[in-house]
Amino acid sequence: MTRKAVSRWLKIDRIWNKRPQANIRTKALFVVGALGVVAFAYACTLTDITGVAVGEVTIQPPAVTILEGATVQLSAKATDQLGGEIPIGAVTWSIDDPSLLSVSSTGLVQALQAGQTRVHATLEGVSGSATVTIQPGPAIVADSSSLSFFGAVGADPPAPAVIHVTNGGGGTLGGLSATVEYGQGGPSGWLSLALAGTTAPTTLTLSVLTGSLSQGTYNATVSLSSQAARNSPVTIPVQLQLTLDQPVIAIVPEAVEFEVVVGAGAPAPKLVAVTNVGGGELTGIEALVPPGKWLSASLSSTTAPAQLSVEPDPTGLAVGSYQERVLVRSAVALNEKEVDVTLRVVAPSEADLRTLKSGPATASFQDEITYILTLINDGPDIAEGVILIDSLPEGTTFVSSTGGGVRDGGRVVWTEGTLGPGEQVVHNVKVRIEATGALTNVAVASGETLDPNTANNRATLVTAVDVLADISVQKTGPAAVEVGDTLVYVVTVSNAGPDPATGTTVLDSLPSGMSYVSSNGTGILLDGVVVWTGVTIASSSSRDFTVRTVATQIGTFTNVARIIPGIPDPDSNDHRATTSTSVTGTDLSVEKSGPVSANAGDQIQYSLTIENLGPNAALNVVLTDTLPSGVTFSSATGGGNHAGGVVTWNLGTLTVAEGQKSFDVTVNIDAGTSGAITNVGAITSDTGDPDLDNNRSRLITSLGGSSDMQVGKTGPATAAPGTQITYTVTVQNFGPSNTAGVIVTDTLPAGVVFVSATGTGTHDGAPDGGVVTWNVGPLSVAAGLQSFDMVVEIAPSTSGSLRNVAHTRSALGDPVSGNNLTEFNTSLVGSSDLVVSKGGPGGGVPGGQITFTVTVSNLGPSDASDVVVTD
Repeated sequence: MTRKAVSRWLKIDRIWNKRPQANIRTKALFVVGALGVVAFAYACTLTDITGVAVGEVTIQPPAVTILEGATVQLSAKATDQLGGEIPIGAVTWSIDDPSLLSVSSTGLVQALQAGQTRVHATLEGVSGSATVTIQPGPAIVADSSSLSFFGAVGADPPAPAVIHVTNGGGGTLGGLSATVEYGQGGPSGWLSLALAGTTAPTTLTLSVLTGSLSQGTYNATVSLSSQAARNSPVTIPVQLQLTLDQPVIAIVPEAVEFEVVVGAGAPAPKLVAVTNVGGGELTGIEALVPPGKWLSASLSSTTAPAQLSVEPDPTGLAVGSYQERVLVRSAVALNEKEVDVTLRVVAPSEADLRTLKSGPATASFQDEITYILTLINDGPDIAEGVILIDSLPEGTTFVSSTGGGVRDGGRVVWTEGTLGPGEQVVHNVKVRIEATGALTNVAVASGETLDPNTANNRATLVTAVDVLADISVQKTGPAAVEVGDTLVYVVTVSNAGPDPATGTTVLDSLPSGMSYVSSNGTGILLDGVVVWTGVTIASSSSRDFTVRTVATQIGTFTNVARIIPGIPDPDSNDHRATTSTSVTGTDLSVEKSGPVSANAGDQIQYSLTIENLGPNAALNVVLTDTLPSGVTFSSATGGGNHAGGVVTWNLGTLTVAEGQKSFDVTVNIDAGTSGAITNVGAITSDTGDPDLDNNRSRLITSLGGSSDMQVGKTGPATAAPGTQITYTVTVQNFGPSNTAGVIVTDTLPAGVVFVSATGTGTHDGAPDGGVVTWNVGPLSVAAGLQSFDMVVEIAPSTSGSLRNVAHTRSALGDPVSGNNLTEFNTSLVGSSDLVVSKGGPGGGVPGGQITFTVTVSNLGPSDASDVVVTD
């Protein structure tokens, strides 16, 4: 009996049983099974079931994908067992993993973090579910982490480079932009950027402009940015090396591809031109391939220009794509180059042969029946050497065949030869039935062309030949359990004969208060019914079928077992059996309340309200409150004990009459905590609980707050080159909130050398100028003004004025950003000690020549300009 037929019968049977009855009715069912169509009747008392129950709950959409932080509205629909829509009523929404999603009482879902989970809507014990996938936000992905260009001064610029930019997350990565920043002290404007589009996927082309550049190495950093990306910006270092007389290797092309059929020989080699685009002569060229690989390479010459021959060896390689690289280098060259080699090993021609078989589902002894065989080539290529074989069932004799089929013992063989894509052939085989039971006929197709799917080369048809058996069912199970307990129902099916009971269907209808766990054998769950199909019970024997369930509701529940014979049964009165189970327990609930918003440094209070909703007393009740990270426990009422971030109350027995009880927990939010904090309360007991959804409650508190940081700077208004001066940097938090992660930086001007700094100040090591950083850490409003001194020495050759800039930032938002940066200017006043001396002879003669020598010296500390000497 097919799953569809069983499900249809179950639906009709359950709806029939839902109608109020005051007498015994006989129901006739037609069941389609492996042995044909069997009509039979059975009688049952229908006075124990009334009313129309919920048949199915569905959620729309059943599957949805959203980004982190987004929301989506889900809707629930309920139908009765006839398929008619019924009022939805009070639906209970729940989530398998609440850390990924939150759901409101109306089905509004909000994504919290990336992952996948299921959302459930439950009405009167019937649940429907939907799958929600949360994707991370967009992310910039560039296929190059760095780039290097090589060229010669005065020659053509290097070839442009192309970077492929893709979205490494969900959603749309738009608003892309590209900028370049050049190395400190070097020239700018030598790198051109061209972004093909502002939405990923796109490409960024980098072109080098070498016309005005001299020999040397130039550095730049390219930044890819997007406000939509969670990793913006992505930086790519770029280096350009130019030479006057050193060779530069160039190769064309830089990538080659090969394609071969698996098992075939090596393809013809491909050539790559190796030239010198730099100065001098490119000699000593060598081509290197990693040892033990499928690739070999050789050069026509070790002096450029040369030809590089690349040849793959696919021997032993399976179908797939393979990549390797050839390294081209020379000891005299400025650079090295790589040739990317791709080898694709593809499968040979394929033809998917598919066999179909049809014939009667039921027959009688001594009937002549005809099997119809259809053979189809689903391609994509021509099938060669095709053979179709039909193996006749035992208990039959061959009568005839069509299409040139040749009988070979217990089978019929057709030699089809070639079958084109989409082509099909149809053949018939006629046999006479000589036995009872089930007759299995198998047809198999094969060919010389590779078949990618051999599973559909085989077709089977079972024909049922009438037999007779008397089968009955009995049902056992526990009389009493507690909510949450696992219990086992046993269905025993017996066959009094005389023939084996083949094609029997066994049904076990689970009560609404039981949740299916597992079943033995081939049992599967369909619409609340565990079904075993195609069961055979030998004559004068019995078989047990077990169902394992978990009790989920309080009350008394009746489990009904039925059997549907696959063959005629003279007595249908023993095809139904029942057993009842009493389920006890009580429903505990907890509700969490507290502030929905607060600031770092605040003290807040959480309240937990618990209640036993009945109907029984709960034993060994334990209430826990799991505190979020970023808070410090202060106190708890009602005897709560704190340990390891969890407050625990051991409450013992909790009765229904005690009503609601409340407990408070007070915590302090740590300075520097930001974002949102989640507090979770939970209640448990040793007594079974029919509704675990209300045993856990959580509260999310959003943290705000801001701090107005101000930085100040003082120092000398004037100074002389060659002297040391002191700058004083101040920082203060004007609130309103305390903050953490405070950093102060001071960017020194060119022409000064760092000497020392107080506090935690550290210098980045630059020989000229540089940056001094103070990691201040937490800074409260009450801390007031913080000061740091820094000593620098002015180089003797420095002139003009010194511009010194200080900046501060912290972990919280700053409502006044204009006072986060300040600058101080010191005017340089030169001073130099000039000394003049005079030398000459002590005497002379009239009419003669004498020489005087004038000597001028500068004793510093500064250079002296516009010096005039008079004699």
